[in-house]
Amino acid sequence: MMRRLILSLSFSLLTMGVMVPPQGAHAQTPALRTVSRSDAVSQSLKVNLYPGRATAIDFSQTDEVISSILLADQSKITYTTDYPIESHQSQTLFLRRIEPLEFPGATEAYITNLWVKTRSLSGTERLYAFDLVPALASGEGVGIDYGVQILPDEKIAASDVASSHSALNPDVLIVSKNRQVSILDIERGLNVAIARGYTPADDPIVYQVESFLVQVRNTSLTLQEAAQQTGLSLLVLTKLGELGLNEPLATEKPFSASDSLNARENESGEIQPIPLSIEHFLLD
Repeated sequence: MMRRLILSLSFSLLTMGVMVPPQGAHAQTPALRTVSRSDAVSQSLKVNLYPGRATAIDFSQTDEVISSILLADQSKITYTTDYPIESHQSQTLFLRRIEPLEFPGATEAYITNLWVKTRSLSGTERLYAFDLVPALASGEGVGIDYGVQILPDEKIAASDVASSHSALNPDVLIVSKNRQVSILDIERGLNVAIARGYTPADDPIVYQVESFLVQVRNTSLTLQEAAQQTGLSLLVLTKLGELGLNEPLATEKPFSASDSLNARENESGEIQPIPLSIEHFLLD
């Protein structure tokens, strides 16, 4: 059944001119997401910690060295640095989740926080705050990052600014042309897909997207975390979001059968749309 689904999806994508990666191949995601220094010091940054994986907080692209570290709850997380802090050369902090330890008298938190103080060559001190979130098992590590890299503002290129904003705002996804899509855009895109016949309303993927929307609205999960929990590809969500963003333009003319993404002509020359699932043209 799964093999038949993959073949069907691949065929539909090829008819649209979309390159389908071979099975086992995945889109590459930068290991560290970049955040400008001014953004990093202005608010607490969320950092996901995955079981069996190390997460980095990196200042190596700045002139800052780590001068002190405070981890609020040490019962489930351990850390180390690339150099001893006393050497005044440390610029990278590594975090790992561990099995819970008992510290008599200490309090615990599911999401704890971390403070890192740095000093620049000119003597300027900066204090950075991080929220450490125990994330779901990372699987093969597709579509996720393993830490944060702090960059001087002047080193942040246009594409990095978009990534930085996405890191600071987990309620949006960055799509083509550095546009941002929100949960409202994704929901609108789903409605458009159903209304235009791209997918039947009772398709299993529709229920998955609806479950994703409920998770985001009723829990503290970010878009990426809710996608992982519901088994949704981020590609599906970004494409739906783009569809929602483009909806005002798309509705300027009435939808007809010839607008279908996979319409075909029969022997009499009439256009007949082929029913599609969202997954027939949105595939990780």
